[in-house]
Amino acid sequence: VQQFPPLVAPPTAVKRDSMFAPAPSPQLYGGGSLSPRSSVIPSSGSSTGSTTASGPAGSPSSDAHHMMSPPTAFSVALMLLTFGKLISTSL
Repeated sequence: VQQFPPLVAPPTAVKRDSMFAPAPSPQLYGGGSLSPRSSVIPSSGSSTGSTTASGPAGSPSSDAHHMMSPPTAFSVALMLLTFGKLISTSL
């Protein structure tokens, strides 16, 4: 039989600790608008017109093939195939 420690009721009031309080909004300090100060969009360096960093998270990049040299890509592919064979034979 598994035994658990006694339950302790949660506090009914929360202590206001400034260390864990949310940050105040910029308007409280007299900050200006939240819009960007410049309308210039930085160039991505891509000549095809497609940006690699501004796509949705997890989307494949059009320049992804430049991230690994061919010998390194071959080595990684060979290791993955070997690992796959090792796993499939051990099952």
